[in-house]
Amino acid sequence: MGIVPPVIANSHQACYHCFKSRNVKLQRCSRCHRTAYCSSECQKANWKSHKGICNALSTLGKEPSQLLLAHNTSKSLPLGLEDLTKRDTVQKLQLCERILSRETNVLERNLLCWEPRCLLCIRTDQTLRIQEKAGALKPAGARLTPCPTCRLSFTCSPEHWNLVKDFHSSTPCPDSPFGLSQCQTNSLIFADSEFEAAHQQANTQGGPFQWAPKRTVERWSSLLDPERSTWETEFGELFEREMGVSGPSTDSVDAKTKLRAASEGLSMIVTILWALEKLNEGDEAWTQKEILEIHVSRSLSLFDSMVFEEILHRLPEVKTLKLVFCGPEVEMYVPPYRLGRTVEKHLCPSCRRSGRKRVYTHYAETYHDFISAQGPKYVVPDLAVAFNTGASQDDVDSWRETMDMLVDREVPSVFTAYHKEEALEEQEYLSEAGARFVMEAKINPWGSMLMKIEPYNVYGYFATNGWIAGMFKGRR
Repeated sequence: MGIVPPVIANSHQACYHCFKSRNVKLQRCSRCHRTAYCSSECQKANWKSHKGICNALSTLGKEPSQLLLAHNTSKSLPLGLEDLTKRDTVQKLQLCERILSRETNVLERNLLCWEPRCLLCIRTDQTLRIQEKAGALKPAGARLTPCPTCRLSFTCSPEHWNLVKDFHSSTPCPDSPFGLSQCQTNSLIFADSEFEAAHQQANTQGGPFQWAPKRTVERWSSLLDPERSTWETEFGELFEREMGVSGPSTDSVDAKTKLRAASEGLSMIVTILWALEKLNEGDEAWTQKEILEIHVSRSLSLFDSMVFEEILHRLPEVKTLKLVFCGPEVEMYVPPYRLGRTVEKHLCPSCRRSGRKRVYTHYAETYHDFISAQGPKYVVPDLAVAFNTGASQDDVDSWRETMDMLVDREVPSVFTAYHKEEALEEQEYLSEAGARFVMEAKINPWGSMLMKIEPYNVYGYFATNGWIAGMFKGRR
């Protein structure tokens, strides 16, 4: 399937094939109008993967009766229309899959989920074209115009832009932990998407940009200090020194953009350390343990990453880091012969000289099934962590069973979520399970700095580990 195009390509602001966004003139696909290319060569190279969804979208464009054409006709901002945009998108997905006679793939779903919409009336280019053909719009009025500053928010007319531009440009976004407006947040996302695209194109092995600090500290230092509880104060200088960047770099990507990218993977690690400190506040014995055991439930995209070594680098007195990964998805990443086996992973020269170890064990089962299967051999870890579970949306009954067992076994635990709504819903589930909270739902200071635009909506963002859903130990 190839590299998944970044949001700027799904929003007509970069070539859908090569992802170039600077000094190029983009032309839309003449059939579906949902992709744009910088050259006929790029369009031809992309045609094989685009052909199916192109045909489906073109068919939808000829049958306006099948589309949800309802839109906001008031002069107020459509902050309550998320359900309508989601319903519209889900309907289009279902219709496309019916035309294709198969499920859509991730590239095809992204085209629909991140389809540009007017900030005020939530109409799309496709809706505008249909209304133009029906005589409801003036000729040449059937295309959205991007914000001239961020290029990732859109309006369908100068009138609508005048009504929303102050809100878009000046009002702090409730979903942004940085206190930025939608326009400012979009501008960061645009820069992040350009860097992501360039990195993926240059990295023949694929995968996101990662950075694992090389240094080993002499002693543990607190992450609870509000003066240092930011990515820039904790990692900025170290990142610039180890990566050899300071301010604008030779590849036109500044250090802050690269640090935001690095925070995506490091967020798991620093959240683990922060949660351990919070759950053991006032007692640093956990920082001096011979063996530190952490159980990670389900979130596995970086389970084999070197970033986990940062836990040892921050805890110089710990000799062995034992990581247990559980989740039905494990079998997608780990061959069957390695399931249940403890594997020692590679370490940096400094850790090897100190006789330290990093060992992994993987189980292709839910965490509550893992506990049950272990029986009397189950050892309560120093921390059980569940990253971005979506527990309020998917596998709800299974996650509730895990929550109940974590509470009953008095396992020190932390759950993270992508955004506030998820965090509050999962906090409610944990409360119903009887969890004794050390921390209820709140913004995670160590959530990823890479903000992402919410699918379906014209407003809203989420981030990996952006919120703590609950940090708890035992039953209240």
